[in-house]
Amino acid sequence: MPGHCYEKRAERGGTYDHLFKAINSLAWKKTSFHHGDKYLAYKRDFTSIYSAPRGRSGLAKREFIMMEDNTPLNILLTGQVVSNHAGSQLTSSGHYYINPYKETKPIRDGVTVRPAILLEAPWLAGMKHHHTFANQVAMLKQIFKQDMEDCANPEEAEKFWSPSIPRDLKNNNNDPYIKIFFPSMYKVPRMTAEGSKVTDEEIKMFDLEDDDTADQRSDTATESSHTASETDDEPQGPVVQRGALYDPNLLPDFGGPLFQLEKAKLVQQEVYDVDDNLVALWDMYDKLRPGTLVLVNAKLFVWYTSTSEDRRAYQIVAEKVKVIDESDEPIEERDIPRVNVASQTLPSTPSSSQRTPARRSDADNAFDLFESPSKKSRRG
Repeated sequence: MPGHCYEKRAERGGTYDHLFKAINSLAWKKTSFHHGDKYLAYKRDFTSIYSAPRGRSGLAKREFIMMEDNTPLNILLTGQVVSNHAGSQLTSSGHYYINPYKETKPIRDGVTVRPAILLEAPWLAGMKHHHTFANQVAMLKQIFKQDMEDCANPEEAEKFWSPSIPRDLKNNNNDPYIKIFFPSMYKVPRMTAEGSKVTDEEIKMFDLEDDDTADQRSDTATESSHTASETDDEPQGPVVQRGALYDPNLLPDFGGPLFQLEKAKLVQQEVYDVDDNLVALWDMYDKLRPGTLVLVNAKLFVWYTSTSEDRRAYQIVAEKVKVIDESDEPIEERDIPRVNVASQTLPSTPSSSQRTPARRSDADNAFDLFESPSKKSRRG
C-alpha cells in the first residue's frame, strides 16, 4: 500500500506539480527524454561514436554526443527508486554476478563493481507523470531498436544485445523499469612517483610574501595546541566530500570471502539529499530507500562485451543523483554476501584509466538549479 509520502507528493501544489513544472521548462526540454523525441531525437540531434578500448583488459564502447557541437550527451531522468527485492542492486557487491550454484570469483583490486537502482513511474502521480516516464522509456527503447535495425544481423542483435531497459523486469502495472548504474564503487588510489596517494581534492597553496598571518606565530601555536588536546579524545568520522576515498568496511554489508581487496578504497558517489548535501556511501541505503523520488543526470554508453561477436550492453550511468523527495518506506536489510568463492584466481590488474573533468553541460546546469520542494518548504 502506498505510504503517506506518496499522498503528500500528489497534493495540489506539492512535489509532483513542482516537478512537472520543471519538466516543462526550456532547460529540461533540451536535456531530458520526458517529452519523447519532440526536442531530442536519436540520429537527428544526437548520435553515438565508437571509442576504442583502453588498456589490455578494457572494452570498446560507443559514447553518445550532440551532433551540433560534438559535446557529450547528458540526460536528465526522473523516477521512483525500486527495492533490491524487485531488482535494484544497491549493495556492497552492486551488479557483480554471484553464482548461487557454482564458485564465484572474488572481488579484487581493479574489478568493476557498480551499484544500480531501478526506477519506476512515481506512485499516485497521475497520468501526466505516467506519460513523462513512458516517454523516457520509449526514447531508450528507440535508441536500442534503431541500432538493431542498422546492424548487419538484426536477429542476432535481438538475441545477444542487452538493452538499458531490462526485458524481464516489469512492475505491478506491467510497465518496464529504467536501470541506472553508478560509477564503480571501488578504486585503487593513484600514486605519485614518490609513492604517496593522490586524491581528487583541491590542492591549496599560500603566498607567503603577502601573508598577514606570519606574525601570529606564538598566539596561534598556543591556541592550536590547546584546541588539539581538547579534541584528541573525540571520535573523528571520515570527511564526506567529492572525490573522497574511504575504508570499504564503512559499508554495513561489506565483508566475507567475496571481497579480497588489497589497496582499493570505497569511492564517494555524487548523490545529494533534498538539502543538496552530499550523501555518504554508508548513508545511501537510507537516502535511496524504496519509494524515494530522484532526479538523475546521466550519460549513455554501449559496451562491446565480446571481441569475437557483436555483443553489446546498453548502460545508463549516473553522473549525479539528487533526491527530490524522501520516502517513508522502511530501509531494506542487507547482509554480508554468503558465497562459495573460487579458491584459485589470479589477481586482476587495476585499470590505469582515470576520469578527467569535463566541461559543464546544459543538463549539469539544469540539474544544479533544480531545488527539491522539500528543501524550499523547510527553508520557509
